[in-house]
Amino acid sequence: IVILAFSVKRTNPPKILYPLFSLLALSLLSYFWAINSYTWLFAVAIDIVSVLAFCEATALLNDGKKIDMATLVFVLVAAAMALYGIVSGSLGSTMKNPGYGALHLAAAVPLGAYLILSSKDYKTMILFSFLIALLGFVVFQLPNRLAVPSIAIGLFLFYLIRHIDMAVAMAVSVALLLWFYPSILSSRLPTWQNATVAYLDSPVIGFGRGQFGIVYPKYANRVVRDPQFDIHQVGREGFASRSTVAHAHNDFLELLFELGPLGPVLFGWFLFSLVTQAKNWDLRSICLFSSLGVFFVYMMFWFVLELPTQAVWFFMLAGMFWR
Repeated sequence: IVILAFSVKRTNPPKILYPLFSLLALSLLSYFWAINSYTWLFAVAIDIVSVLAFCEATALLNDGKKIDMATLVFVLVAAAMALYGIVSGSLGSTMKNPGYGALHLAAAVPLGAYLILSSKDYKTMILFSFLIALLGFVVFQLPNRLAVPSIAIGLFLFYLIRHIDMAVAMAVSVALLLWFYPSILSSRLPTWQNATVAYLDSPVIGFGRGQFGIVYPKYANRVVRDPQFDIHQVGREGFASRSTVAHAHNDFLELLFELGPLGPVLFGWFLFSLVTQAKNWDLRSICLFSSLGVFFVYMMFWFVLELPTQAVWFFMLAGMFWR
């Protein structure tokens, strides 16, 4: 928090930080009604590091060359993960869950497209083309239903914003998401239905940051039976200390569940501010936004904000895009 304070003081914070700091303050306050202080601490630590990542990205990556270098690092890290998956022969279980690795690989594809299109010689273009082909090959091998549609949406955003219009790009992306929606929805809907009923028991302030996996088991079969649910250990008053459904698989629903209506409203305010501030859609900003589009898809069906690596990458990309 001290580092964050110095960072903000140094960067002369823009208005886009208001919703982020408000969300962080709400997360900190939720300690007073959280059931499990350990899971609260873990979630809040991720929130602090995420906001710090955004601040540092806007402060340090303050010109095109630095942003390009960060983009290259992102793509190289993703390529290293892909190579590790191939060499180890564990593509189906990279980083224990294919969702963890798949998001990084998918988000790197639009960034790789930028590196290819901005290359000044054929050798560099061929190298980046090989890396993107590698990422695409690995993504198609992963048993993750979100990876391919998220890449499709990211690349559609890239093409349509560049050649047609931002509004058309968003409309086509929503249509694509709805097309892929049914196959993904079937496994998520029971969790969402039960979580919504659980939220109604604390509709104003929620249950506290990081409490979804603790509270949800008490409601897991309240509306419909959740086939993914399997409680491992029951704590006091029927709450769980550990279960297989630790997250809502929807970042907005999880924020609503844990922080009440203010949670998703503040985060939505941040995203709205981020998108609407864009005025000059050059090649770099289009590719960064396309990569963020991959994260947006995962936020609807995954838990990006609850995983340190994914949350930090998202906010770093958001800071680069804002800058």
